[in-house]
Amino acid sequence: MRRILRHRPSPAMVIACVALGLALGGTSVAAVNALPRGSVGTKQLKKNAVISSKVKNRSLLAVDFKAGQLPRGPKGDKGDKGDKGDKGDKGDKGDKGDLGPTYGAADTTGNDPSVPVTVFARTLNVNLPTSGKLLVFGRVRSSVSCSASGSCAVSYSLYVDNTPVPASNVRLPSTTSSTAGPDNLTTFSIAPNVTAGAHTLKLALTGEDNWTIIFYSDAQLTSVLLGGSATAAPVSSKPASGGRIYNR
Repeated sequence: MRRILRHRPSPAMVIACVALGLALGGTSVAAVNALPRGSVGTKQLKKNAVISSKVKNRSLLAVDFKAGQLPRGPKGDKGDKGDKGDKGDKGDKGDKGDLGPTYGAADTTGNDPSVPVTVFARTLNVNLPTSGKLLVFGRVRSSVSCSASGSCAVSYSLYVDNTPVPASNVRLPSTTSSTAGPDNLTTFSIAPNVTAGAHTLKLALTGEDNWTIIFYSDAQLTSVLLGGSATAAPVSSKPASGGRIYNR
């Protein structure tokens, strides 16, 4: 035992031992610090472990922050007005609408037309776009003279083609050897079930009983298609019709 303590280790031996110890210690530290990839997660991080100096500038996005954490920016300026858009395509044609109402009513003092007709004082040609009821107006200025044989009268009635319009007769009577008028006579009524197409409206004059002379002027005709969907034809203007008729 005394023999061993007598011999001190040489400097080279000391240096070799120190180097060996350092080498062994460094390997252990490296082994501890080398962590597997992906082994550090939320649980491994301490609270407040990540600080500003550890975050790369401008690397975070708005989605990385909880809703309401980022302050809203100021309202932006109003944008420029956009260019006018192209004109849209023309829409499809709509379905044809239902025919309007064909209701009509008239209250007259007239009787059914007198026959036979002496003369037609006025005619009017019309072209109806649809069938329906036709409201017809007639007006005339007239007088009638009677013979010594007795009383007489002149009556005016409305016709569509050769069909009399119901309750459209208006009458101007006179006494024996006298003249009635001239008076303005007006008649109107509704012709039912008139078909579509061309028709002729007529203001008919009929002398009754012992008449000798009938005078008429300013005869007029007007019609309205009840429930018609088309625009009415323009009003026509013709010289006033008139005449004097003698019963011989």
